[in-house]
Amino acid sequence: MINSFSAHPKAQNNNAKIAMGVFFALGAICFGVTFFIELYRGVVGLVALALVTTAILMYTKYVSVDFYYDILADGEDSPLFVVRQRVGKRDVTLCRIDLADIISVSRETAKERKAHKREKTTPLYVYGPTLFPETSYRITVHNRIGKSEIILEGTDEFFAKITEYSKEAKEKRSDDEE
Repeated sequence: MINSFSAHPKAQNNNAKIAMGVFFALGAICFGVTFFIELYRGVVGLVALALVTTAILMYTKYVSVDFYYDILADGEDSPLFVVRQRVGKRDVTLCRIDLADIISVSRETAKERKAHKREKTTPLYVYGPTLFPETSYRITVHNRIGKSEIILEGTDEFFAKITEYSKEAKEKRSDDEE
């Protein structure tokens, strides 16, 4: 029996916050330097702008967002895996897939994630709050659109439930087709 379940992963480290602070501080220093130099003032100003922009992008991608992973049933009683992103009070659904379409769920370390080879035509989606996570999970999905891979973070318990529910959903789909 597939029950509704939800997970809210927290960042595994503070790499994004530290990098954001460093980029912002370097950008502020470069901007301050532009008042005292005459030679290459424009170049230093552009570098300052690039550093501050990078800090803002790090904030919007990693620091200010919350991810929620949900397992639920839609109106047709088909079990779904949904990834939601919350920024402030706004909730956005990023991913909504049928559990029966999940091919595999695998746990990866940082080295394994870098060594993983995938086809260039296979889309990769990363929905995690950590800049460089120590461990993550790769979910491979094959649906009517094609094959894709999703990288998530969370607990072993949650991903064990996804694996279990995926097998159950595949069995239910094969029974319905017969």
